[in-house]
Order: sequence, then C-alpha cells, then structure tokens
Amino acid sequence: MRSPAARTGGAAGGITEHDTGADELQQLVARLAGADAALQAYGGGAIDSVINPEGQMLLLRQAQQALRRSEEAFRGIVEASVDCVVTADHTGRITEFNPAAERTFGYRREEAIGRLVAELIIPLRYHEAHAAGWARYMQTREERIVGRRMEIEALRADGSEFPVEITVTPLGTQEPPVFSAFIRDLTERRLLEQQQREAEQRFRALIENGWDAISLADAAGKILYCSPAVTRILGFEIDEVVGRVWLEFIHPADHAAVESHLAEALARPGIGLQSNKRVRHKDGSWRAIEGMLTNLLNDGAVGAVVNNFRDVTERKRAAEDLERIFDLSPDMICTSGFDGYFKKLNPAFERTLGYTADELRAVPFLSFVHAADQTATVSGAAALTQGGKLVSFENRYRCKDGSYRWLQWSATPDLDQQLIYAVCRDVTDQRQSAAELRRSELLLRELSDAMPQMVWASGPDGHLDYFNERTVEYTGLKMEQLLRSGWAGVLHPDDEPACLKRWKRSLATGDSFDIEFRLKRASDGSYRWHLGRALPRYENGAIVRWLGTCTDIEDHKMALETLRLSEENLALAQRVSHTGSWEVTMDGDAAVVADRPLTWSDETFRIFGFEPRSVQMTQGRFFECVHPADRAEVMRAVTEMARTTGNLSTDHRIVLPDGRERLVHEEATLIRSEGGTAPKIIGSVQDITERRHAEDLLRQQAEMLNLAHDAIIVRELESEKVLFWNSGAERLYGWTAGEAVGQSVRDLIRTDPEELQPALETLAASGEFRGEVHHITKDRREVIVNVRATLVHDAHGKPRSVLTIGSDITEHKKLESQFLRAQRLESIGTLASGVAHDLNNILAPILMSAPLLRENPSAPLMEKIISTIEESAERGAQIVKQVLTFARGVEGERVLVDPSHLVREMVGIAQETFPKSLRIGARCAEDVWPVEGDPTQLHQVLLNLSVNARDAMPNGGTLMLSVENFVVDEHYATMMPGAKAGPHVLIRATDTGTGIPRSLVDKIFDPFFTTKDIGKGTGLGLSTVLGIVKSHGGFLSVYSEVGGGTTFKIFLPTATSAAVKPEVEAPARAMNGNGELIMVVDDEPGIATVTKLILENYNYRVITAADGPEALAVFAQQMGDVQVVITDMMMPYMDGVALIRTLQRMNPLVRFVASTGQGDQARSSELHALGVTACLSKPYNTQKLLGTVQELLGH
Repeated sequence: MRSPAARTGGAAGGITEHDTGADELQQLVARLAGADAALQAYGGGAIDSVINPEGQMLLLRQAQQALRRSEEAFRGIVEASVDCVVTADHTGRITEFNPAAERTFGYRREEAIGRLVAELIIPLRYHEAHAAGWARYMQTREERIVGRRMEIEALRADGSEFPVEITVTPLGTQEPPVFSAFIRDLTERRLLEQQQREAEQRFRALIENGWDAISLADAAGKILYCSPAVTRILGFEIDEVVGRVWLEFIHPADHAAVESHLAEALARPGIGLQSNKRVRHKDGSWRAIEGMLTNLLNDGAVGAVVNNFRDVTERKRAAEDLERIFDLSPDMICTSGFDGYFKKLNPAFERTLGYTADELRAVPFLSFVHAADQTATVSGAAALTQGGKLVSFENRYRCKDGSYRWLQWSATPDLDQQLIYAVCRDVTDQRQSAAELRRSELLLRELSDAMPQMVWASGPDGHLDYFNERTVEYTGLKMEQLLRSGWAGVLHPDDEPACLKRWKRSLATGDSFDIEFRLKRASDGSYRWHLGRALPRYENGAIVRWLGTCTDIEDHKMALETLRLSEENLALAQRVSHTGSWEVTMDGDAAVVADRPLTWSDETFRIFGFEPRSVQMTQGRFFECVHPADRAEVMRAVTEMARTTGNLSTDHRIVLPDGRERLVHEEATLIRSEGGTAPKIIGSVQDITERRHAEDLLRQQAEMLNLAHDAIIVRELESEKVLFWNSGAERLYGWTAGEAVGQSVRDLIRTDPEELQPALETLAASGEFRGEVHHITKDRREVIVNVRATLVHDAHGKPRSVLTIGSDITEHKKLESQFLRAQRLESIGTLASGVAHDLNNILAPILMSAPLLRENPSAPLMEKIISTIEESAERGAQIVKQVLTFARGVEGERVLVDPSHLVREMVGIAQETFPKSLRIGARCAEDVWPVEGDPTQLHQVLLNLSVNARDAMPNGGTLMLSVENFVVDEHYATMMPGAKAGPHVLIRATDTGTGIPRSLVDKIFDPFFTTKDIGKGTGLGLSTVLGIVKSHGGFLSVYSEVGGGTTFKIFLPTATSAAVKPEVEAPARAMNGNGELIMVVDDEPGIATVTKLILENYNYRVITAADGPEALAVFAQQMGDVQVVITDMMMPYMDGVALIRTLQRMNPLVRFVASTGQGDQARSSELHALGVTACLSKPYNTQKLLGTVQELLGH
C-alpha cells in the first residue's frame, strides 16, 4: 500500500505508480486470455480424450474457477485503476469503459458503451489513419501499434484535446478479436516537465544574470569558474579571472583575513562563512565585497569551494550617508530597546530637549514622558513589542529646563533585535497653531452672524445647507424655508436664468461664483442689487464646500453709476487720462545729473502742464516739477533703482506751471547693455489724481456699506467730536444726528470711567476694541451695548478717527437672566420627586411619634421620641432652605465664593433628593482659594452636572464632586481653548454612568442637543454650564468612556483681591398584637426607630435592617419566625422590589408592606405582580401602621 504522499507526489512518482498498475493489468489480461483459451480448448475437444469424464469435469471446473477469479481480479483492477481502460470488439465499438475513463473523457459508461472508439475519443484528423490501421490489422493480424506504448492526442466530451499515452492489447486468441486499450492522461506530466524545464532555465538565468556573483575555486584558491556577474562587479572578463588565484584580486590589507577564512572553510565542510573584503576593480579602484564562502569540495555535484558574493560599495556609502543624515536630521531619530531604554539618539534630541545623549540613555525613556501621557506611551510601546507594523502617537517630553514639548512619534519594531526604530518631531508650535485655528473658526462663526452681509454655504453638489441670521432677517423667510427652497421667491425673475447658469458653471468647473443680482427685501418688498460671491473649499483635491456671501450693493451701484456718468461727462470735456513715456541714458556713475537730458513723449509734456516739446527737459528740470515735499523721496527711489533694484514704482505729487498739484504714478526699469554702451532707464508716467480721488471716495463708501449696521458713530481721534451719527445711533441713544454731530462723544454717551479707560487703552494698543459696555442714554436709561471700535487711518497710515459700531443687547441680557432662572426651575422640577420622598420620610417619624407622646411614655423613651422629632424637623427645614435659596437666586451679583461650600451644599441636596441607589460624595482639599463669581450661577453649574450624572446612572452608581487648587501654566493654557495662565480652582464632577460616545462629545455643549427621551430634557443644561463658566472667565473639559463613566472638569480663575400639627386619633388598644415578629427595613434611621417603638408598644416583636443586604442577613437567621416585612421602596444597594422578590424565594409565606414616600402608585404594577397589595404612604400615623399590619395578619 503506497502512502498518500507517494500517490500524489511529483511527476516521477506518479509515472512509476501508473507504470506498475498498467503492468499488473496487462499481466492479468494475459492470465485471463490463457484461462479463456483453456476453456475454449475444453469446449473444442482439444483436451486429451483419454481423460475420464470425472477428470474432464474437474478440469472444467478448475478452468471456470480460474476464469472467474481472473475476471473478478480484472474487474476490480479495471474499476480501481487510475488509468483509463477501454475495451472494444472487432468492429471498434466500446464494450468496457472504466471509471477513470469516465473522469478523463467526460462520458458516463452507459454513454460510451456501444459507441465507436474513433468517434468518441479520437480527434477527427486521426480518423482516416485509425480506420486504415484497424482494417489492416483485421486482415493480417499485424500492426505496429498493437502491444506498444505511444503518445498521441485524445478527444474529450467537451471537444478539447489532450495528450495521452496509450497501449492497445488484444484479449486472448479468440476470434473475432477483442481489444483493450490502456490510456493515461499526460497533461499533468507534460505540465510538470514544462515547469521543470522552466525552473532550470530560471535557475540558469539567475546564475547568469543575477546581481550576486558566484565563483568556484579549488582548495588552493585557484578560480575554476565565474558567473557573468563578476564582469559587472569587477570589470574583468571571465577568461581574465578563471585560472588565477583569488588573492591576486584581494586588497593587501585583507590577505590575512581571506586566507584565514579559506582555512576555516576547508576545515568545516558545508558550513557557510561570511566574508567581507576589498577587491580590486579592473579600473584600479577598490570595491567593498560581502560574500559567503562554503566548502563543497566533498559534494560530488560541485566539488569546489563556492564563493557567493556581491558588491556592497554603494550600500556602505549609503550607510555612511545615512549616518550623516542621522546626525544632521532636524527630526529626532532614535533606537530604543524593549527594555525601555534609549540605545542611540541623534543630535536633534539635545537641540530640542536640552539633554545630552548620555543623560537620555541613563534612565528609562518613560521617565521623561508627562504623567498624563505615560499610559498612552506604554500602550504604544506594547503594541510595537507585540508585532505592530507601525505605531504613531503623540506625547509630551520634559525638557532639561523643566518645560514640556509635544512630540509626534512614528515607530516600527525589529522583533529579532528587540529594538524599536523611531522618528519624532516637535509639534508643540503646530498644536498651538491648531488651537488658534479652532478659536479662529469659532470667531468666524460668530462673525458670520454679526456680519451685515448674507452668508450662505452649500455642499459640493450645490445644495444650500447654511444661512446666517442676516439672511433670515432680510428675506423674511424661516430657516427651514431657506434650507428647503433656497433663493426661490426672493431672486428677481429677470436675474434668475443668468444666476442659475453661472452657478451651474461654477459647480462644473470649480471656478469662483461671482455675479450681481437683485434680491427682494422683506421689510418693504423692494428689490435691491447684491453682489453674490462664492469660493470652493478643497480637501484632498476635491471640492467639499462652497462658501458664499450676498452683499447689498444697491447704494454702491448708485454711487458707481453717478461716478460713471461723471467720468463720461469729463471725457466729453477733456482727454481721457493719458499715460506718457520717458527715457534717460545713464552716462556716468551718478544716478541724478541736473543737466542730463530726458526724452519725453508728447503726453508726458501734457501731464506736466507743458505744450509738447516746448521746453528742453532734463533731470534737473524734472525734479523742479516734483512737489518739494516729495522731491527727496523720489530722488532716493531713482538712486536705489540705478544702484540696486533696477526697478522703480512710486506715486508722487507734481506742481504744474500754473501752480496746480497733480498726483502721478511712475514705473521705470533700468536696462543694462551688453555691448558696453551706457545703460538706460525707460519709464512711464500716469496722472492718477482723479483715480486716487475716486478710490478714496469708493473706499469710504465701502467702509460705510460694509459696516452699516446697528449704531454707527465716527468721531475724531483727538478732539472726540462726532463726525457721523447714523439713524441706529439716534434710536439707541436718543440724540438726533443734528444734535450729535460736532459734539464731544463723552457729552452724549456717559460711560463709567472704570469701563471706558481700559477700552481706550486697548483701542490705542491694538487698533480695535470689542466688548460689552454700559451706556447712559439721553433719557437717562442704562443700556448694555456690544461695542466694536476700530481706528480709521488716512492715506499715509496715520490714525485719524474712530469708527464705533454698537449693538443694543440689553434685552438679550434680560432674556439670558430669565433663561437661567427657567433653567433653575427646570432643575428643581427634576428634583421634585426626590424632595417629596425626603420630606415624607422626615414627616413620618414626627407623625408616628405624636401618638406615643400622648400615652405618657417613660422618661428615657420620651427623650428618644423628642430627639427624633427634633432631628426630623431640622432636616426638613434644611431641605426647604436649600430649595428656596436656589430658587430665589439672583444673577449678576459677583462676590467672593468658597467653592468648597458650593460643593458640599450641592452634595447635600443630591443626597437628599437623588435616588438612594446612587452613592454621592465630596472631596474638598484644604485651603481652597476663593473665586469671584455669581453663587447662584455656579450653583446652577453643579446642579446641571449632577442631574446629568444622575440620569446617566439609572441602575445606580457613584457621583463624586471634588474641588482643589490648580495652577494653569503657559504651556497648559496653550493646549486648552479659552484658558489663561494663572491660579485656578478645579472642580470635578465624576460619575460611573453609561458614558458618552466619542462621536457625541463635541456636540453635548450645543444648545438643544440631548440624547434623552422627549419630555425628559431640553438640551440646554450643558450649554448653560458652558456659558456660565465662560462668563466667569473659566474653561472646562470633559472625558468620557462608554460604559466607564464621565468626568467634567471646571476651571475657575481665583479672586484677586414652620409645620401644621395634624389631628390624629389615638389607636385603640384593641389593635394590639400577639407577639408576632415583624421586620422593619428602612434606610432612614428615624423612621425605623419610631416604627419599631410603635409596634413594640402594641405587643409586637420587631427586628430592623438599614438596607437590602442587611435585611437578607437578618431574615436568614429568623426566617421561620418573621411573619410580616415592612420595607422602604427606595434604598441603596437593593431597592424594595428586589428585596421582596428575594425574600419571597426564601419564604413564600411571609407577608409584605411596601412603604414609600412617592405616593401610593409608585411601582404599583411591579408590586401587584409580586402579590403585594399593602402599602404605607409616608408620612403615616400609628393608626394607619397598626391597621395595615392587623389586616395582613387577619386580626
């Protein structure tokens, strides 16, 4: 039995197996033919007739058995044969077709039987030869192909041809004859042979054309063979090398090493020895060679010492270059070990961090990493040591001066060497730039809504998806209408085709969109001209957004039209502004020579006020025409052009012969001659007086148009007299333009000096001021104005006036205050259920204690009852005080606030009002700095964060509020938007809730964004928190993991500087118990104590527990005796429903009373499902308690 490997091995193995099978099959055919002949001989009487009948029968049976065994063996081998076996009768029709033939030719046996061999498996082109050979054999019984193996092409059922080996053998000697053909598919063998030939060719090509060279030498080092690569590497032809000793080509300094390697190779046959040496090139240079020397003298196929080598000269040079790059690279490059230590560092590390390489290698690299980044760094290193291909991350490294720098790392491991190769770059400045960019984007968004222009945006397909508030105001359409229909109904019908065509072209080509059209104004229904402009924004070469504006140019167009008409009228009266030319030959070294001639064109004479060619013009006369105040500057510009730049471009004034001044623009170029002639200056001059006047006019108009919004005031810088006072200023301040113009702005608008002086200093230092200022109007009203003041400069860049734009935000501030009040009331609403529960818990022991006092209990008992009543009353008063303090808070009052007090107060409220399944705690550091702020608003911040934490822990959890001092340094401030360096107080709110998905973290501060169900949240809580923190000059951050809880950090800069007594009937003594054991479970000690006293006073035995786990432990000890369990429904660790369900499994016969401070309907469906119908609503009196218990016990 052959192994599977032998059956499915290579070509040689397969052929051997097939040959063996075919031989066995042919031998069996011969045996079968012999048996058949013997049987025929018996039937034909060939056996000696002397044999008796019994002998004849015995011989017959033996022949039949032999024939049968042969047939069975034949059939088994034929069926199992991997070769095709096809038998045919004397007519050429198939009589047997084994499974291998079915698989090979694609016919089923029943399809093949009876078909002619020629039409089934022989290609058409062989039919004629096959027929002739068949006929010849049938006539002569001689044919050269019978009994011989030959290779021909065969035909499959699908029409394809394939190579086969075939042996045709006649079966026996019977007439007419029967033939058997043994056929083997040679496709695989041919393919393997082809592959073997190709492999040999590739190997030969590899040797002949490979970059590596191979040489064979004898034991003495005499070269016997060299591959062609030797010529490429060393320049010698093969016949120049073969027959010579290797040492002839080796650098003298390497002889000893080469001889040593050869001796070692001869001593260690079959072992490859690495060898590096220098070898002489034919041109006399020395090449660095890296090779492998192997002694194969004992290998019969080789019989030589094999030297496989390559030229590594360039690689060594490259390595040297890499080392130089390593040293000179501005990026930091290093290798470190898996042990956490640097191994090699380039000089850039010392330049960036200040440490020497030895100092960095002396300790683990993690010791230089900022504590907050160490976890991420360890994680990145672990990923590398575990086979990560490439890991990139950022962290902060401590510099020698104590500062930290942000480094961006890319690293890859070498697992075999246990090394990490890394490149890092200092990205501190880049990160700071990114932070600035984010702040700029936020500012741009705010500016968009403050701009007088309509601002819009669309996707790359042109669908409009953003409009600013100015667009809504101008068009009178709602935002959803604009987003749905765009400019439809607003754009003038006559302008729509051209506008739409231009927009489609911009979308198709990416060209900027720039067109004028008319838009309908909602306030008066008029159409006004606008300039529409849009530019595409690209990312990765593709347009991702279109950003556009619509600027009202109605007044601008009217002004331009007026100017155009003026220019046309001027053109009718005088020449259009002309440009003249001039030139001068620079003979001599001086740039200016008074009598050096100038060549002027006619138009130049006209510009300077002369009749053409009426005077001889020289440089001296030209400078006489230049305005005296500009003469020195023009002379300096000409001199500089002649000596250095070679170009001149300047504007200056000239004085005409009639004394008039004109402004001209001059351009000139110095042309140097290569032929030795003197260089020339060729220039042009243009009278730009009218153009400059028009530009100044347009600039002023553009400033007015672009800034024409809200109250606009222009005043002189020095005198502060009002130059311009628009209608918005009239409405805001009450003074008319006639009253205001010419007056001092301080006489019209009274401002607190403490607000005014810093604003003026900022304006003088930076050229602009933005901020909120309190102003007093003409009618002595106080208004809050959002002021934007800008210095306006004259043509020479000197500040001449102040432009102020003011927006009245008084009502906005009032609405903001009302909004905060509404937020507080909403927050109180969320606490209502908890407040009611706690008040009921507080009232319950008071109500239950009153009947006990009427019965004149003993002095110790009375003292205990009175203490319980007093403690409960004090707790109730404290809760009411906290709620009222929060509800009646007044915003706007900034005082010194103790943050620790705020935190403790908030924890107290939360502990009283939040579900008992929440564990709430506070951590307050000692000597926390005070902050200057609005206590009500800061209380609002803590409440909003606490309520959000509560909602994130529906199944219980922990809320921890903490406060500590925190100093924000400059480095930290650059990483946190809105942060300023200095001492801060850090307040943390940490919960163990569901966490916030990373994709939503950036949205949680957006107004109206909420993940809560409808009716359970407005989405304003966190936006209010952000607004309050910013208004206090602080900033915040959030960290959250899904399933891992959330932490909010609030950074605030520190300060620089009575019940109605109910009537209760005393219960009758008939309500006494009979000593039954009752378990009372309540997390309120006062309620548990009073309930226990009442029940014991009425002849019940009572055991108590403070929570679910304790109740289970107590119940387990007296399970058989407890008949009734009175349990609170809201408790930490395990609520009432869960406790009842567990106790019912422990003892199904025990009865339950549900005690709740949330009303009778609280969790009623769950209680009914458990079979609990008895309920005590807190506060309950003695009669209600005893009646409920007696009803359960059936008394």
